[in-house]
Amino acid sequence: MRILLSIFVFAFTMAAQADFACKGQFQLTDTAGKTTIQEIELATEYEDPNLIKVSGDIGEYHFMVRGNKLSQEYLMMITLGPYYQNGVTAATTWNASGSMRVARVDGNNVYRVLCQKQPN
Repeated sequence: MRILLSIFVFAFTMAAQADFACKGQFQLTDTAGKTTIQEIELATEYEDPNLIKVSGDIGEYHFMVRGNKLSQEYLMMITLGPYYQNGVTAATTWNASGSMRVARVDGNNVYRVLCQKQPN
């Protein structure tokens, strides 16, 4: 019985592993129309069979995705430090193409969190 339970827990854990990657992106378009983009891969801060949290920073902006891997419901945030009281939050799930995204526009600055499911 213990062996069966161990096999079930192992299989369940493997099935729930994160199978996606997220990045934070900062896009600046200057007055001459030139666009520069800065990107970071969001690092896994926490993960268990059910929950995951990935995040990273570009300058004072914090990019974060957290959610439930089983229900596939996620919260995506882009917030401005140091107090993190200004930003955007979106509750989302995967679209038909296997991606999720949220953006914050501030004048010529665009901040994005982009997530894409990885092929198995």
